[in-house]
Amino acid sequence: MDIRVEIVADADMTDDDRLTVGRWSVEMFADDADFRGFSWAKPDWHVMVREGAELVSCLKIMGRVGSVGGQPLRMAGIGDVMTAPEQRGKGYARAAMRAAVEFVCQRLGTEFGVLMCKPALVPFYSRFGWEVVPEPLRFEQAWGKEVSPEVTMVKLCGERRWPDGEIDLHGLPW
Repeated sequence: MDIRVEIVADADMTDDDRLTVGRWSVEMFADDADFRGFSWAKPDWHVMVREGAELVSCLKIMGRVGSVGGQPLRMAGIGDVMTAPEQRGKGYARAAMRAAVEFVCQRLGTEFGVLMCKPALVPFYSRFGWEVVPEPLRFEQAWGKEVSPEVTMVKLCGERRWPDGEIDLHGLPW
């Protein structure tokens, strides 16, 4: 098995990869009534997992200064973790998450990663050291602030503990 994991700036994605990721996004998230009609942040980077030349899994990463409890906080968001349906169960999403955490914590130097997920996915992300936080997470939409209907999880990259308080992404969700 020839598995490659690469981090690609959004501007450097190929047209073929954009088409594949776009198709997967529609197939995997189109029925998500919790977020129907929402606008989403444009990713800064993508983690791409390939077996040979075939894209089998990916996720997106956004860097941002948001706030927790009203205090500015540099964070990196993980979103749209996707694996081709026929490729699931082979460890590709795990490889993508490992690479994303290393990138966010080491290369970007952020203190925390932040993601939103369905309750059923909490055990998956917990395996990588992500922790559930109970405070509400707010993000912007054209009509005003919204509160995430999903579970918020954070990944501590250093020694600093996650602060208490409401989370505000100060932008669109990821």
